Amino acid sequence: IAEACSEAGCPLLGGETAEHPGVMDVDAVDLAGAAAGVVGAEATLGPDRVRDGDVVIGLMSPNLRSNGFSLIRAVMGDDVDRHAEVLLEPSVIYSPSVMGAVRTGGVHAGAHVTGGGLAANVARIIPEGLGVEISTSTWSRPPVFDLIAGYGVAEDEMRRTFNLGIGFCLVVDPDVVDEAMGEVSVFEPVMIGRVGAGAGVTLS
Repeated sequence: IAEACSEAGCPLLGGETAEHPGVMDVDAVDLAGAAAGVVGAEATLGPDRVRDGDVVIGLMSPNLRSNGFSLIRAVMGDDVDRHAEVLLEPSVIYSPSVMGAVRTGGVHAGAHVTGGGLAANVARIIPEGLGVEISTSTWSRPPVFDLIAGYGVAEDEMRRTFNLGIGFCLVVDPDVVDEAMGEVSVFEPVMIGRVGAGAGVTLS
């Protein structure tokens, strides 16, 4: 935890602890956390800054991050333990690289791809009257998602639940795409779509 905080550039300030006698094993840990930050109004990113023609950049995620485990347990059953190593691969931390991209001045919005999948999370940062078609052919889906789909999970459900290999998206002014992508190069960024006339976000 301390190493992850250091990588993300945030302090671990402490907080409350609780015991769960009779509920959890004596050597088990239940960890929950929240983060808060402060940003000036003039520097706030969001849908109001997104424009027709902006480019959507996807940052790769090699793993599940923290979403979809209820579905995985339901479909895998006793096989969960057999696949534990790949299913529980630690999440990557985007914040230092994303902040570098933001400092280019051309990032208009960002979406962390969590529960709800890629389309639903990107839709939150696209203003009314505009839309995005995300091309899933622009990146290679990590093997863990094929593993899960192999247990009979339909593609529609995969798209609703998992990031499918894109863990964070940036909506960027086309004039600074190369510079922004350079700042997040460690995450193998790809241009996955472009903002244009329409409504909502679709995957093709």
